[in-house]
Amino acid sequence: MLTARAPDPSRRARRLGLVAALLMAAGGLGAGALPIPNPAFGLRVIGLPSRNVTLAIAVTYAGIVLMVLAWLWVAKMLRYHGAVAPAPTIAQLARTTATWAVPLALAPPLFSRDVYSYLAQSAELARGIDPYVFGPAGGLGIEDPLVRSIPTIWRDTPAPYGPLFLIVGRGITALTGNDVVLGIFAYRVLALAGLALIIWTLPRLARRCGVDVGLALWLGVGNPLVLFHLISGVHNESLMIGLMLAGIEVGLRAGPKILDPHLLGGAFLIVCAAVLIMRRTHPNAERPFRAPLVPVVPILGIASCLLLMFSLPAENWVRLVVWLLLGFLIYFGYGRKHSVMAKHDAGSNGAAAGS
Repeated sequence: MLTARAPDPSRRARRLGLVAALLMAAGGLGAGALPIPNPAFGLRVIGLPSRNVTLAIAVTYAGIVLMVLAWLWVAKMLRYHGAVAPAPTIAQLARTTATWAVPLALAPPLFSRDVYSYLAQSAELARGIDPYVFGPAGGLGIEDPLVRSIPTIWRDTPAPYGPLFLIVGRGITALTGNDVVLGIFAYRVLALAGLALIIWTLPRLARRCGVDVGLALWLGVGNPLVLFHLISGVHNESLMIGLMLAGIEVGLRAGPKILDPHLLGGAFLIVCAAVLIMRRTHPNAERPFRAPLVPVVPILGIASCLLLMFSLPAENWVRLVVWLLLGFLIYFGYGRKHSVMAKHDAGSNGAAAGS
């Protein structure tokens, strides 16, 4: 016997939000952060909004207002009724968020041109240019198709992002090349992956903190600020927030194991050994601080750490080896070639060869 589907009190609000998202997507074809040159310009239907930018801006703002109103409509239900009917269920809230996010994910970027900097800085890395030293214009040239869409104020700015994001971006460059539109959608996939991590993590953290899951999801995922900034704007904060929340959940789930003194002892052992090695291999390197009584203090540190580690059970040794291998992979795959010391040595060797 079929069971009746639970009524969805958020249905009207979801439809209003969908209309809002469609208005923003249509307006974005003229008022969005479009690439230069605009590939849609001259097309019969898709190119119409770019011919009347004023109307496109008005349509976009109308969509923004309607989206905020639709979100407040659902938020009022959650605030007054919590998880009890007639408030929407978690599945219905997820369906509403997905319905609003899809049109924005398929539309041109809105509110920000940061994605073009992502494309150019990743292309620099892929071409062997250091994005932490050269801005996109200096590394690729002002006429490069990946540089044209970057605002003038940011064209000479080196990458402020961490190596992991740039490594992922290098993979995107290998897939998309100089195709700006395809690159935008590739970074949108990253933003959606970060949003998926947020969706996976928030309910678990909400339950840990005794917060209503539906309200947490609606404030943390269905929020127009999240949809506008992370999905429409294609910002890498989506991946950063998703990984951060996932790390918090994994850490809380691991409990005291994550601060296992035996593993910390292994890390401290490596630091003590590094002091001795650095003193011998790079005696003139700039140091913000110096370890006292070298080599006595590092040797005592190594000995105390080894004494602690020899009492490890097999499970801890396995974890230690896994983390060491992961660290070696990151170091030899990226860090060794791109570290500050490696660049300093390369510059010194180049100056010596030139003289």
